[in-house]
Amino acid sequence: MCEDLSTDYKVTALYLAIDLSKAGTDKIIFDETVSKELQVDFLINNAGIGSGGDFLEYKLEEYTAMMHLNMDAMVGLMYLFLPQMRSQKLGTIINVGSMADFLPLPMGVYAATKGFVKSFTEALWEENRLYNIQTMLLCLGATETGIFDTAQIGADGKNSFSTKNMETAEDVVDSAMSGLTNKKMVTI
Repeated sequence: MCEDLSTDYKVTALYLAIDLSKAGTDKIIFDETVSKELQVDFLINNAGIGSGGDFLEYKLEEYTAMMHLNMDAMVGLMYLFLPQMRSQKLGTIINVGSMADFLPLPMGVYAATKGFVKSFTEALWEENRLYNIQTMLLCLGATETGIFDTAQIGADGKNSFSTKNMETAEDVVDSAMSGLTNKKMVTI
């Protein structure tokens, strides 16, 4: 993937394979960028996991891991990278939310974590616009990413999400870029 980006777009692309669901990995990522003397002026908080179905179908440990990944990791990364963006008065942050925080769906803990992402992003939009940092919430609907399989939502559950017109990853990127171009705080 990095080679393709380098070849196609004449940029240097690096990767770090890390599990953001583990505590402290936000600091590892930050320290790696510092050690490589990288300036991070575009942060996309896209890591997340979900679940669907009855609340008691999952173990408490699964919900705890989801809450950590969907909320704590995002807050940690923003806390570490925002000071540099503010000092330069330059930056873009996209936090990936979900339509689940607007709709009554059988995925309560996931929807609550994405509700946190929404509220947190809206607050940071207000705080950071004075620093020329664009902060945007990108709310996804049903997107063909494999989340339904990862969240163990079967075919019957998948049908309840009106997945007839599922978005592709490319559609989502196009919407995000349009939202950024139009300086939107929330892009659906």
